[in-house]
Amino acid sequence: MWILGIETSTRTGSLALLNNEKIVSEFTLNTDAKYSSLLMPMLDMILKFSKITAKDINAAVVSIGPGSFTGLRIGISTAYGLAEALEIPVIGIPTLEVLAYNLFDVHGLICPILSARKGEVYAAVYRSDVNKSEKTSLNRKKIKDNSTMLKELFSSTAIKIENFIPILEQYSCAGENIFFVGEGADAFNEILYDSLGEKAIFVPSYLNYIRAGILAGIGGKRIEYKNKAFNNKNIITPLYCRKSELEYKRFKN
Repeated sequence: MWILGIETSTRTGSLALLNNEKIVSEFTLNTDAKYSSLLMPMLDMILKFSKITAKDINAAVVSIGPGSFTGLRIGISTAYGLAEALEIPVIGIPTLEVLAYNLFDVHGLICPILSARKGEVYAAVYRSDVNKSEKTSLNRKKIKDNSTMLKELFSSTAIKIENFIPILEQYSCAGENIFFVGEGADAFNEILYDSLGEKAIFVPSYLNYIRAGILAGIGGKRIEYKNKAFNNKNIITPLYCRKSELEYKRFKN
């Protein structure tokens, strides 16, 4: 089963093709380039390197935010267009959930954070839902459904970092580490460390980016286990979490 992952919610644009849970091709571009002009050439490239055509794609998975309003619209419209033309199912996955999967097997809270401008961040809180017996056997057997390995404790929202810290303390157990992932965590690491101390863990920078390969893997499993629930007519709503710049201006006026 060929799954196409489309990530355009952040400045790190990424496309990937999975076949039977294996990443065959993945293209990630960490620049401020415009997705509107690069997305289709990126798709042509991964199709070429995967030695398939668009007609071989069985499903499309797209990140739905929060993130760049323009990027989300481009990604979702592209996924819709492909799903309609190819008559394949399409599914949307929250951006912060995909980011949290970079750390799905850590012991502690997982907190993906992205910058949201206006002094706010996009943030959520997860905890790994893989029990200890499953963790010790990850190298010997596959978890049946790896699309539900994270438990969401606090849904994606736009919030000031100082207001988010009490929420983290509310969900954190005694002695439990809090793992921060995402470029927003890097931007506010001093504030987070000063407030939370040694239990605040910041991951290496290479884990702070959202990969379309992980996105496609999560979505592919959800389509596989709930096949009848997804089709090319699914309504995918962007998860903006706050007003756009234009809406702010209209509100002020």
